Amino acid sequence: MLLTKNYNAIIVAVPLLLWMASCSPDDGSTTPDFDRGSVLADQANNIILPSFSELATTCESLDNSINTLIANPNIINLEEARSDLFDARLAYQKCSPYSSFGPSNSSALRSELNTFPSDSLLIEQNITSGQYALGSISNLDAQGFPALEYVLWEGISTGDIVNSFINDSNRGSYTSALSGRCKELTSMVYNEWSSSYSTAYLQQDGTDVGSSLGMVVNSLNLDFEKFIRDGKVGIPLGIRSLGNPLPSNIEAPYSGNSKALLKASLEGLLQLIDGSTANSASLSTYMDHVNAQHNGSTLSGVIRNYINGLINQVNAVDRPLENWLIEEASAADQLYADLQQLVIYLKVDMTSSLGILISYQDTDGD
Repeated sequence: MLLTKNYNAIIVAVPLLLWMASCSPDDGSTTPDFDRGSVLADQANNIILPSFSELATTCESLDNSINTLIANPNIINLEEARSDLFDARLAYQKCSPYSSFGPSNSSALRSELNTFPSDSLLIEQNITSGQYALGSISNLDAQGFPALEYVLWEGISTGDIVNSFINDSNRGSYTSALSGRCKELTSMVYNEWSSSYSTAYLQQDGTDVGSSLGMVVNSLNLDFEKFIRDGKVGIPLGIRSLGNPLPSNIEAPYSGNSKALLKASLEGLLQLIDGSTANSASLSTYMDHVNAQHNGSTLSGVIRNYINGLINQVNAVDRPLENWLIEEASAADQLYADLQQLVIYLKVDMTSSLGILISYQDTDGD
């Protein structure tokens, strides 16, 4: 099951409005004195643009190290390429919550960079034939970060992987094409955000479906529900396969970096909700302004504490995430249950308190 193929676009014709009885906010439309533009300014200038800049920079470094490895295959250059791939994947986690609208959505950034699990048979077929069209639907699970991880890690030893580049020029050509595509896409998305889209983002300061807050809140909910809760944990755990674990469907099965990527994604989500600094205008300060509550506590505080609790659970994982999900079934089930609870806080309580409609389709029965 390829999540990125099913949920790339979030805006659909018929919006879904969700409410929860335990959340008792004022309607955001009745608080015209709140400056939503300041929230958008912090998001655009201090979170989104710097994150896309970092992603573009790390992908450029990745492309350079890949081409260095191809020109001079050795273990030192292989480890450098692996390190740069890890840095690029960490940078991507910050960008994923706002990848379902704007330039990243029109460029299919998520699908092109992070469709997982990768299809190793298709990757090897593309290498052997030398015939492929990166960016086509048929190649989404043979490109991007997961495919680069496969070619940089899959092998009996690092020496074998180095030899595969020495002995097969097609392998080097394909790997270079993969990193070049990552560099091209991320640079394009950043340039569009910095040149024109950020201005449009700041101008759309309402709360309707087409507003910037409407789009970013829908995007962060979609990202958390489908690509963090399900993609990083639920599907490998077996939640979508009748309880049969699928550990090979984890985000980074060859490198063992899935835990770090999960943690980074939760940290990026928290930053987008809380703002770039403790004093920034943010979704949290907007919730506080409308007096959004959950069981007598501020909703913003409940969400903040809950995400930090999830980060602590991930920090406690003491082995590769794919192994932990199987070997510590009780703790893994609890992690998934807690991720599901956060869906309710974000998708129901937060959106209803701010008067924002959920407008993407949810067909998995939650």
